Amino acid sequence: CVLVDHGQSIDDFQRRAAALIEVNVPMLQLREKRAADGVRIRFAETLVRLAERSPTQIVINDRPDIAAAVD
Repeated sequence: CVLVDHGQSIDDFQRRAAALIEVNVPMLQLREKRAADGVRIRFAETLVRLAERSPTQIVINDRPDIAAAVD
């Protein structure tokens, strides 16, 4: 499981997540404790979208409500 956070920007986050998904990491975990809910949802949606055609599983840390919203 690889932990990812928002990094410097959404573009930075997308680049890092896409690179990890491209090499088929088994699992990516979004760990974003300090961001507002809207930001967390945006990053979670991005991960789900990027991984939808890959074997990579997505875990949303500590927020089952956000995980359910983007599933």
